[in-house]
Amino acid sequence: MAFADQSLPSVGTFIRFLTGAKDARDELRTFLHRLLENAQAGELATTAAQAAVVTAQAAADAAQADADAIGAPNTDGIVSVPLCAGVKDGGTWTLAITSGGLATLTRTAAAGATSYWLDVPLPARTSANKGRKPTGLRVNYTVNTARADNVRIELWRITEGADGAARTAAVLFGEDNADYDAAHDTPTKRGDHTGAPELHLAVITDAGTPAFLGAGQSLKVRIMVEGDPGGASVVAITAINLLYTEALVDLA
Repeated sequence: MAFADQSLPSVGTFIRFLTGAKDARDELRTFLHRLLENAQAGELATTAAQAAVVTAQAAADAAQADADAIGAPNTDGIVSVPLCAGVKDGGTWTLAITSGGLATLTRTAAAGATSYWLDVPLPARTSANKGRKPTGLRVNYTVNTARADNVRIELWRITEGADGAARTAAVLFGEDNADYDAAHDTPTKRGDHTGAPELHLAVITDAGTPAFLGAGQSLKVRIMVEGDPGGASVVAITAINLLYTEALVDLA
């Protein structure tokens, strides 16, 4: 019974109680008992309401966490860069593949520096702060016969030109020693042939601020090999993987 339904005993009842009337004692006892029940019921209702609030808050927190997870960039993207289609800007480069599907791109021994360019199959978005931004490269290659003077693997961004304007190209990373892991942060280390062939895994990271690919932009990998003065070093690229961050939605 709600407290509002309780009628306060009359003044006469209190007077009879004071004079020892049994019916007055019974009436007051009943009133106090119901008052206590109402108080306890109110406490239970308050506790239930508090529990409901806690449950609702937990559900809201979980929903927010799900939304945050959807909006948060995925930083573990990896895409393989095919070695099977590219363009050289000099020297002799030979593509071969084993019966097991292992491709190798070999730069024939020669002095001087030449490069080989590969397209990167990474889609772009026209929306700001969405799509994919390249963050690094992982490259397997070998150096044999003699130490190469230098080996660099660079990532370049190509931007289409507006009507009446030329395309532009800019290197994103891989041109500086600081972009390479500790085992490959000098030309000497990158050109090492100690194992004859020396098997390398170079990890190249964008030390700057990676940016999402935008409208009209694409990527290329440049493999630059500078042979030893004697023209004996043979460098073979066996795998290139691009690392990238991906954002599907922007909840800002």
